[in-house]
Amino acid sequence: MPGLDRLTNQNIDNGSLLIVSEVGQTAGDILGYKRRTDEKGSYIINSEGYYDINFDNQVKLGNIQPKGSGGLTNNFTYKNFNLSALVDFRWGGQVISPSLLYATGAGLYKNSLAGRDAEHGGLPYYVNADGKNVQISAGATAGPNGEKVYHDGVVLNGVSQEDGKTNQTVIDAANYYINTYTWGSWPGSGSYSTYEAAVFNNDFIKLRELSLSYILPVKLRSKLSFQNFTFSLYGRNLFYFYKTLPYLDAEEGVGTNFVSQAIVGGGTAATRSYGASIRVSF
Repeated sequence: MPGLDRLTNQNIDNGSLLIVSEVGQTAGDILGYKRRTDEKGSYIINSEGYYDINFDNQVKLGNIQPKGSGGLTNNFTYKNFNLSALVDFRWGGQVISPSLLYATGAGLYKNSLAGRDAEHGGLPYYVNADGKNVQISAGATAGPNGEKVYHDGVVLNGVSQEDGKTNQTVIDAANYYINTYTWGSWPGSGSYSTYEAAVFNNDFIKLRELSLSYILPVKLRSKLSFQNFTFSLYGRNLFYFYKTLPYLDAEEGVGTNFVSQAIVGGGTAATRSYGASIRVSF
C-alpha cells in the first residue's frame, strides 16, 4: 500500500511486544522494550529494587524467520533388513512464548528456584519497623530487635537509580518473579517486566522418523505366492538431538502462517507415534 512503511503482523499485550514487517527490513522483526542501562551498560535499579524498564522506544529483539531449515534422510540395508531415518533441523530465528514468561513468574519451572531459599541462593534479611527489608549476616537467627529472619532475599545486579551506586535493595524472591516475569509492559503500565524474557532462540535438530523393515526372502515369498511381503516398524516425532527452547516443544506454534508458528506455548506438543505395517502384493 502506498505510504505504508510498516505492517504490524502481531500485537501482544497492548503493544508490549510487536512482530512487524518494515520496508527494507526482513519480514518478522520482533520489537519490544528492554531494561534501562547507564552509560557503562549496568542495569538501573529503581527505588523499589526492581529493574527500570526503558519505555522511551522499542528495539529489535530478534526475527521470527529461521536462517535455514532442512533435513537429511538415510537408508541402511543389510540382507533383508532396511533401516530408514529422517532427521530435520531449524537454525536461526526466534520464537515468542508469553507462556514461558508468565509461568516463570508463577514459579512453575526449575529456573525460578533461584533465590527461593538459602539452598538456592536466597539472601537472609529481616523486615524493620519501616517495612524495609534489611540484609543480615548468614547464620543470624533473628534481627537486632528479635525480628524474624527470612531466607528468600534477592538483590538485583545493577546500580541505584537514585545515586548511581551499586544496588543494595533487598526484595523477596516471590515478588521478584511475579513482578519481573509478568504481563503489562508498556508505557504507563507501571510494570517492572519486559517481554524480552519471552523471546527465545529456536534452533533444533530432530529425529523426525525412524523405520525398520524386513522383506521376506524370495524363496519364501514364492512358496507363499507373494510377489512382495514387507513388515515394518516405525516411529514419528521421536525426540530432539538438540534444541534451545526450554521446557516446550520447539514446534508448538499455533497456526499455519509464519507469524502464528512463531508464538509458542498455547498449543499442544506434537504427538509421538509408533506403528507397524504389513505390505503384501500377489
